[in-house]
Amino acid sequence: MTSRLGAATRKEREERELEKTARAATKAAKAIANPDGTPLRVTTNGRPTTTVGTTHAARLWLADAFEDWRPTPDDTAIQQKVAAAIAHKEDKTPAEAIEEAETRARRRK
Repeated sequence: MTSRLGAATRKEREERELEKTARAATKAAKAIANPDGTPLRVTTNGRPTTTVGTTHAARLWLADAFEDWRPTPDDTAIQQKVAAAIAHKEDKTPAEAIEEAETRARRRK
């Protein structure tokens, strides 16, 4: 027979596990990676490599790219890489992700 203290402890442990699972699910929903599952890393204008961890951050990075600098061919390849990651996460085409970023950049001005 289980004591009330043991049952309460087990119930608290189960509740913590449920909360932990919910936090992990929320984090996974916000996370972004390359379509192949590797972390999304970007390097621009000689700055250190940055890991983009969330979909929101990727969208902001892409809009900033259109607003702040004139892309070189290497930068354009990085933009395509970020757009492909966003498109993969949101079931869009990379062209749609780029169009949304350009629109966001235009609205900022």
